[in-house]
Amino acid sequence: MKTQVEKLPKSTIKINVVVEADAVKKAYDRALDNAVKTATIEGFRPGTAPKDMVRKKVGESKLYEDAIDDVLRTYYPQALKENSISPVSNPKVEIKDFDPEKDLEFTATVAIRPEIKIGDYKKALKEKFDEKYNEAKKESGDKEEPHVHMNTNDVLDTLLKVTEMEVSELILEEETDRLLSRFLDQAQKIGLSIEQYLKSQNKTGEQMRQEYEKLAENNIKAEFVLSELIKMEKN
Repeated sequence: MKTQVEKLPKSTIKINVVVEADAVKKAYDRALDNAVKTATIEGFRPGTAPKDMVRKKVGESKLYEDAIDDVLRTYYPQALKENSISPVSNPKVEIKDFDPEKDLEFTATVAIRPEIKIGDYKKALKEKFDEKYNEAKKESGDKEEPHVHMNTNDVLDTLLKVTEMEVSELILEEETDRLLSRFLDQAQKIGLSIEQYLKSQNKTGEQMRQEYEKLAENNIKAEFVLSELIKMEKN
């Protein structure tokens, strides 16, 4: 196996992997052997049908698909390990033409943990507290000491304002899809279609996705910031 790593913008990495022909052929042979074991062909007991008959019944495309899955399961993790890559997203895989007699070349694009720069968050949190304190003081008319409550959103928004990071589009897309899928499942349980929801909110599907993309971005950045703060406080 040969690998080549390319760093892309926004904490994204592309790994190009070339798997030698002999390994590809072995993966194809395993796919065919497994097909022989499970194929049902009239006149033959399971596992005894000729390979040519099984190949014809199952189809080369299915065998190719199984062989490719075999190669990816083996060599994608190896490529990550060899290059000390710890992805935070599922890989986006592209495969060039498959031929069981030739090298197999594929690329896997993944998101990695972004570089995070956190400013003076303690000062920013104090300023946010003082701001809320002054607002509460005005509302009480200076008659009594106000009770100031900073909720989770106040804290996270303040932290994000003093943080610099570029998050990969891959992980943003994954999180957006996850949030949308969860919403659709919840809507379906109460008998609400997506069309009905959009109409009630006077929104388009694109507007809804944009809102969820923003929510996904905030969720991911908040998770990275909090984990970074934990590391900082331990040191």
